[in-house]
Amino acid sequence: MDEEFTCDVNRAYRTACADLSEYEGTGYCVLHFPGEEKREHFEQVKNSKLDQRDYDFGGTVFPEGTSDFRGREFDANTNFGGANFMGAAEFKHAQFSGGRTSFRGARFSGEQTFFDDAEFNGEWTSFHNAQFVGGGWASFRRVPFNTRDTSFLGTQFGSERTDFLEAQFSGADTSFVGAQFSSSRTLFKDAEFSSAWTSFRRAQFNNAEVYFQEATFTEEVDFIEATFKGKVSFLGSKGNSVFDYGAWARFNHSRIENPEQFAFNTVLLHPGWFCNTDVRKVAFTNVKWYGMPGGLKGTLDKEIHTLQARDVESPHTLRLCP
Repeated sequence: MDEEFTCDVNRAYRTACADLSEYEGTGYCVLHFPGEEKREHFEQVKNSKLDQRDYDFGGTVFPEGTSDFRGREFDANTNFGGANFMGAAEFKHAQFSGGRTSFRGARFSGEQTFFDDAEFNGEWTSFHNAQFVGGGWASFRRVPFNTRDTSFLGTQFGSERTDFLEAQFSGADTSFVGAQFSSSRTLFKDAEFSSAWTSFRRAQFNNAEVYFQEATFTEEVDFIEATFKGKVSFLGSKGNSVFDYGAWARFNHSRIENPEQFAFNTVLLHPGWFCNTDVRKVAFTNVKWYGMPGGLKGTLDKEIHTLQARDVESPHTLRLCP
C-alpha cells in the first residue's frame, strides 16, 4: 500500500488538498505546485472543488489563465489565503455570502485584478497583508479602460467586519471608485498605497467606523465626491504622517455627514486638499499644515499655484482650516 501523501506546502494550507495525490513526483499536490505546466490538470481539480462547494484554495498557485471567477457565487466559507494569482484575476460580479471570506496574504501578481461589482457579505472579509502588484493601469472609474491594475469598481463590502490590514497596493493605479463600505468596522490600518494614483472617488463609507490608522499614501490619492457617514479616522504617528511629503490628496466635494466624528490626528496636510468641502467641525489634532504658521515650509501662494497646475477650480476661494 502506498504511503499516505502529504503536500510540501505550508501546513496551514494543507486543508485545501487533503484528498489530493502528489503531482508528478514534485512533492506538491497540483494546487500548490508552483509550475505553469500543470494548467490542464489544475483546471480539472479546481472545477471539481467548485462543483462540490469546496472553496478552500488556501496557498493555491493559480497559473495564468486559471483565475476567472466572474459571476461565481461563493455561498460558504471561502479561503484564498496565501494564494498566488500569476495572471489576471477575475472576480467581477462574484458574490461572497459565506460566513468568512479570506484573501489574507494573497498575492495578485498579474497585470490585472478585477473585483468590479463584487459583493462581500457574511461575518468577516479579510484582505489582511494581501499584495496587489499589478503592472498595467487600473481604474475604478466607470469608463472603458482596457488595461488596469487593481479594480474594485462598485464593489460592495457588506460583511460585519472588513479589513485591509497591512495590505499593499502598488503598480500604476489602484482605485475603489464607487465602492460601498457598509461594514460595522472597516480597517485600513498599516495599509500601504504606493501606486502612482489611488482613488476612492465617489466611494460611500456607510459603516459605523473607518480607520486609516497609520496607513501610508506615498503618491496621489483622491476622495473626490466621497461620502462619509460614520466615524472616520486618519491617525498617524511620530514616524508615519499617513500622507508622505510627496503625496497629494484630494477631498474636493466630499460629503462629511458627521464632522464631529471625522478626525485627522498626527498627519501632514495641505489646505488645498479640501476645496469645496466643509471641514469646519472636523477634528484636526497635531496636524502639520503645509504653508501655514507653525507648519511645514511653503506659502499659500505656492499652494494656489499648485492647485492651478492641477486644474482645481476656484483655488482662490479655498476654505482654510482653523
